[in-house]
Amino acid sequence: MNRNDLSDLLAFDGLEFGLTTLGQFFLAGGLWLFVENILSPEFEWSALTGFSLASAIFGAILWVAGFHVRSIKQTKINRIFEETTPS
Repeated sequence: MNRNDLSDLLAFDGLEFGLTTLGQFFLAGGLWLFVENILSPEFEWSALTGFSLASAIFGAILWVAGFHVRSIKQTKINRIFEETTPS
């Protein structure tokens, strides 16, 4: 294990955190507004309804991307453990 491996893992941590945090923010907020608009008695499709649905979809995409980055990081860690011998 060298210095570059450690810096890669640190970069993955920040990227994973940022993607999942932003994804959860957009997903929760967009879904909340969408459900609130759908359940209102005088429901009609509006720009806010479309924007909240688009925001929820964007958040879900970011959230999945964060989990993908986590998977890449976990694969790299497992490779490092396989390549090195304990001292």
